[in-house]
Amino acid sequence: MKNIDQRLSEGFYNAGGAFRPFWFFVARFGLYFYLLVYLALVLILQDASQLIGMFFAVFIPSVIALCLQYFVKRPRPRTEATFDLWVHTYSFPSTHTAASFAASATLSHLFIISNVAAVSWYVLLFAIVAGFIAASRLFTGVHYVSDVLAGFILGSLISILMLIL
Repeated sequence: MKNIDQRLSEGFYNAGGAFRPFWFFVARFGLYFYLLVYLALVLILQDASQLIGMFFAVFIPSVIALCLQYFVKRPRPRTEATFDLWVHTYSFPSTHTAASFAASATLSHLFIISNVAAVSWYVLLFAIVAGFIAASRLFTGVHYVSDVLAGFILGSLISILMLIL
């Protein structure tokens, strides 16, 4: 299984090719999209109590992912300086992926319950951005496929559980 994960991850990295600068940009700044949406919602909505719950629905999966990284201590697939990480952590699971899918789920939930016009387009947009952030972790070579899948599962499930409770 480990060899398959390594081969798939290497294939994603090699496929990045000419688009690698785009993927570096998404990897570095993609999560700011969600921050901007949250800030806009704080300014637009009168009741910020829902946003506090939404914040924790993103924050908690991110913290759990970071704790798991320091417990598992899986090295990143590429150690050369092709992508200058701001924070040097381990590889499994992908915290960016966990945070992006948690943000996608929580924002989608907020838009659905608020009866915003064209809600399906917003939900689709949030999912696409989360998918791009996850893909950027592979195309830049900072995560294995299993890291990204684990981040997706962790971020999605924990945020959805928190929204239900």
